[in-house]
Amino acid sequence: MFCLLLLFRTTIIQVGFELISNGADKYNGYDLASTDGGQYQALVNLKQPLFTKSQFNIYSDKNDISRKINENKIVLTIHETEQLVTYQYLICLKSKMQIENSVMLLKVLDDQLQTLQKLVESAIFKQTDYLLLQIERRTMIMIINVFRLNIKTTCTI
Repeated sequence: MFCLLLLFRTTIIQVGFELISNGADKYNGYDLASTDGGQYQALVNLKQPLFTKSQFNIYSDKNDISRKINENKIVLTIHETEQLVTYQYLICLKSKMQIENSVMLLKVLDDQLQTLQKLVESAIFKQTDYLLLQIERRTMIMIINVFRLNIKTTCTI
């Protein structure tokens, strides 16, 4: 460290700056102050690294780089959060639309079952055709339950 002490003194005749060191050549850890008994005095203390200024600049640059990295991470995290929320919304919307479509298909299957039952009773179709349509209806009910479970697990806040 480099330390400089200046004393400002005023007298009736002269005003000026005068370096006062009193023989001290190492100003490490303390400030030198003295007075000449005058009415005014001032102490100027200047600290500047003599040999470590380049290291200070390197650490300052590293700090700036780290700050920029952290700012970029914040922006990236915000973007990833928005992307995740959007993705979650789309999954919920898709599941809801799939349930609506599956319910419509279930109604169509119920209508077909009623029609096929009358045709089986009239011996136009076989009983196995009716049983296959019932299996299809049960499968559709299971699919609807899977979609509802998907909404409960992924779309709850």
